[in-house]
Amino acid sequence: MAAWSVATAFPSIGAQDSATLANTVSVPGAPVPCMTLSNAALVWGELGFAGPGDVTASAGALILVTDCSGVSQSLLVAGTPATAKSVTWSLNGPIGVLPCDLGTNNYGVNVVNGLSGVFLEAAYQPLGSIGDNLPSDVVVNLWMPCQGSDGEGKTMTFDINFLVTIP
Repeated sequence: MAAWSVATAFPSIGAQDSATLANTVSVPGAPVPCMTLSNAALVWGELGFAGPGDVTASAGALILVTDCSGVSQSLLVAGTPATAKSVTWSLNGPIGVLPCDLGTNNYGVNVVNGLSGVFLEAAYQPLGSIGDNLPSDVVVNLWMPCQGSDGEGKTMTFDINFLVTIP
């Protein structure tokens, strides 16, 4: 903090006074990546396995991803295998074929932000941008594994990981 002192001596005037005017100035720090998700979890309920010839996602959900940094940020997403006790489904993307063409114990998640969309993989992939402290609609589509996969009667868990960076 800098302090400036103002004092002037006028010997011929007589009594004198002085005062100090304290000053501060703040320099903003670099923006910090920040986002919030409208949902802490998605609960898909009970969904059956995909059948031969199924061409659409088994279910879809909408979440809001909101920028809280005040600047434009790049949004990236990644996923994990789905697991339950003694069962694992591999995350496969992109699914450019029918779900059953991938064989059993394979599932997919498609995530869309505006005009950008990706099928999740273990590595982070770009999914457009967010910014201006505004929410962005993000659609999540789940592609169930093909009939004959393991997991009947089980509750499978998996994660969708979101990451923001400031370019």
